[in-house]
Amino acid sequence: MNRISGLEKSQAPWHLRWFYSTMRKMFGKDLTPVKMQMRVPGLVWGSIAMEAGLGKKRRSTESVATKST
Repeated sequence: MNRISGLEKSQAPWHLRWFYSTMRKMFGKDLTPVKMQMRVPGLVWGSIAMEAGLGKKRRSTESVATKST
């Protein structure tokens, strides 16, 4: 049992509610770790920025690898 309960969609800040529907589309359910992260909105936005940056880096290294072959 978790010591901290996660936020439900109705309890989450308005600027993070879209994330619940996106998560449900991707995974088919609401994931508990993400619901706990919703308690700290800066952590959620930081995770999104990190994933976007890693995706951008991955795309740029793939294009370099394709050009060199």
